[in-house]
Amino acid sequence: MTGYTRRDISNNIDAGKSANAEDIDLEFNGVEDAFSALSGHKHDGSVGEGAPITVVGPNQQYVASANSLSPATNNTRDLGTTGTRWKDLWLAGVATATSFIGNITSAVATITGGTINGTTVGATTASTVRGTTITATTGFVGPLTGAVTGDTTGNHNGVVGNVTPAAGTFTTVNASGAITGNLTGNVTGNTTGTHNGAVGNIAPSTVAATTVSTSGLATLASLSVTGASTLTGAVSAPAGVTGPTTGAHNGTVGAGTPNTGSFTTVTISGTTSAAASAATFNTVTASGFFGQLGNSGTRGPAFVTSINATNPSIFGDGISVTNDISVTGDIIMNPGSNINPATINASGACAFGSATIAGEVAYHRGNIVATVSQSGGIPTGGVVQKGSNANGEFVRFADGTQICWHSLITSAAGGVTWTYPIAFINNSTLSVVASPAATAPRVACTTAITASDIEVSGWDLSGTRQAFTVRMIATGRWF
Repeated sequence: MTGYTRRDISNNIDAGKSANAEDIDLEFNGVEDAFSALSGHKHDGSVGEGAPITVVGPNQQYVASANSLSPATNNTRDLGTTGTRWKDLWLAGVATATSFIGNITSAVATITGGTINGTTVGATTASTVRGTTITATTGFVGPLTGAVTGDTTGNHNGVVGNVTPAAGTFTTVNASGAITGNLTGNVTGNTTGTHNGAVGNIAPSTVAATTVSTSGLATLASLSVTGASTLTGAVSAPAGVTGPTTGAHNGTVGAGTPNTGSFTTVTISGTTSAAASAATFNTVTASGFFGQLGNSGTRGPAFVTSINATNPSIFGDGISVTNDISVTGDIIMNPGSNINPATINASGACAFGSATIAGEVAYHRGNIVATVSQSGGIPTGGVVQKGSNANGEFVRFADGTQICWHSLITSAAGGVTWTYPIAFINNSTLSVVASPAATAPRVACTTAITASDIEVSGWDLSGTRQAFTVRMIATGRWF
């Protein structure tokens, strides 16, 4: 831009002088250039450019500085009008206002006071609203996260803690509809309707009631009922049931998760399956089938003083009987049974699995022949063990006796070694008999006897080695 400086540097246009038209024309041209729309002066305060303009407006209402544009008087001027508005307002810093009317879009908006009237916060893109204190005179719609201090009135049309369920502590809860979820604390007053869940499921607690009626599972630490009750579903009482129970138990005691049961007398008129984890019975009287008493899968041991049964078959899988067993019918004791009765009276067959009698294993035709074993000289396995291989056959007895036998052919070239089908404990008690099986007189001799083999030679009466069949028998001990 071109500012204005005097062109008549020779001072030809001055008082008392004759003005030359050329000098006057030149001076006017300079003035014209200074006000040119394209190249006029800049008002930047430099020489010939004019002073900076800091006050504008018909009455100098607006003041400009190096850092701000402000009204000359506080709170008197508008930016735009109702009919002529600015399009967008873009700010890189903070917008501070006594009030806002219209939409505000910002990554971070801090409102330190005032009210938001007639508009929705986060209407276009819903977002989180956080505040030290949020006061609503009508209602909240949508999830409300955080602690609510003070009274809340009106209806809660939604779920408290729906997005992230959390614990709620209430002085009084009045519900005219259903309550879904866990309810912790005391309930005062009558409850009507259906409880679709377990009472005290997370932490079973005491329930005191006049009458209890259940059609599903009831899990209680303790139950105190002063009136008649009907329990048609499963009842789980971890602390046990104390006090008399009258009426029929139409179901299985300990069916879901078998638990400890202690009974003075049990009388059974039908099929019975006693499956407690550690049930104790003084006397069991059964007039029907009595079976599966004790441990099988989830069942634990059952301890019975005496059993009196009519026409049952007793499956004692894990049962321990310490007194009498009187049965009109068959007795079958499955593996894991431990009976130490004073008497066993049965009019039918008695069959025992791997049961114990007086603390010792009961042997029968199913476990007599088995691998023998011992511990400290006491037999711990089968009574008899039998086997064979390419070296012959053998038998071992629970008392430690071992016998091996085999047939072999001697050699005219020298002795033949017989390796026993199973080794002996040592050769100090070993006895070997070699019997020739030939039509002519022959002699069989044994030498170099060890716990695992022996050398056999065959001779004729002249002292010449011969090849013929010899039957060998070795007797000794395996422990």
